[in-house]
Amino acid sequence: MRKKLHIAASGELMLIRKEIFERVLPLPACVVEDSYILFKTLELGYQANFCTSAYVTTERTHNAKEEAAYKNRTTLGIYQALDHTKPSIVIRVFYVILPLLAPMLCLAGKDGQSWTKGINRALKDRLMKRNPSKF
Repeated sequence: MRKKLHIAASGELMLIRKEIFERVLPLPACVVEDSYILFKTLELGYQANFCTSAYVTTERTHNAKEEAAYKNRTTLGIYQALDHTKPSIVIRVFYVILPLLAPMLCLAGKDGQSWTKGINRALKDRLMKRNPSKF
């Protein structure tokens, strides 16, 4: 899905043409600057491609509580990046309906339940105008 619809960056290595990067700068205070760069690049009418032939396996969290906090921070950060950019309507609609779709993630077990909690917290924090940079 992420190949066809660039809904977020995930910390991948980014190769950016100098002229595009200069148009993206300066970066606003943003928790997920990689997604901001992706959304801004798309807003400016450029393409983005993910390299799938090389990848790194990482371990972000060790338990359900940490996973929920991680998903909260990243989702809230993406909402923040969306405040600074205007990517396609499809991307914006995805994040509007994400909290409605999140309960279906519970079917994926503990990780899915943690993701649902984190996404719901991100929506609550966004509505309360809580700044994601405080995480």
